[in-house]
Amino acid sequence: MGNPNTENPLEELSKYEKELELAKNSANTSEIFHILLNLGKLCYKIEAYELGLKYIQEAIEFSKKYSDFPTPYEFYKLLGDFNFKQGLLNDAYDAYYRSNKEIPKKKFLKLLAENTFKLGKISEILDKKSRAIQHFKEAEKIFEKLGLHAERVRIYHRMGLVYLKKISVNVTTGIDKIGTYDWVGEARFKKARKNFKHAIMILEQYNLKEAESGLYNTIRANLKGKFSDYWSFR
Repeated sequence: MGNPNTENPLEELSKYEKELELAKNSANTSEIFHILLNLGKLCYKIEAYELGLKYIQEAIEFSKKYSDFPTPYEFYKLLGDFNFKQGLLNDAYDAYYRSNKEIPKKKFLKLLAENTFKLGKISEILDKKSRAIQHFKEAEKIFEKLGLHAERVRIYHRMGLVYLKKISVNVTTGIDKIGTYDWVGEARFKKARKNFKHAIMILEQYNLKEAESGLYNTIRANLKGKFSDYWSFR
């Protein structure tokens, strides 16, 4: 059984639910976990977050009875995704943190970096800026190791914004809503500028300006636009 497809999501959902019932009746634990994971993935794709959360929580509760819980990091990652989408930020943070604890580090570095970035994003929303910066830095180091330089650029840009302002996030859609920039002090403006310049340096060093033109222009606008009065700080 592969990953779920979403061409006929209701039909696919019904199929998995029937298979789950059969697996439970035959006490096939590995199949139960596999089906619950696919149900969770399908629910996330079709934005049935409450139902998906129920399946993932069922899998985690079921795992407490058995020692052969496969790929727990996938279940906790999905648990974090569902909680985040429903605005349960502290629960999402705990789930991503647990996922990172369960990840075989050498095999799934990209997932580790993505989870760590999400830990930073949640910390930022919760106004825990120091913790957010710490997580962003950890994620950036992993992305650098993987050679994913565009992701590094996004992190440096994000860190620059952390120093300048709060970013409110619509947790239903995950789309950042940029607020107003307020005076936050010379020290934080210096740190913001340093991060923005580092992002530009990576874009130029790895010839990403064209591929990431939108981000490149946004960062340059931050440096040369409405904050030009402040960027004289050295």
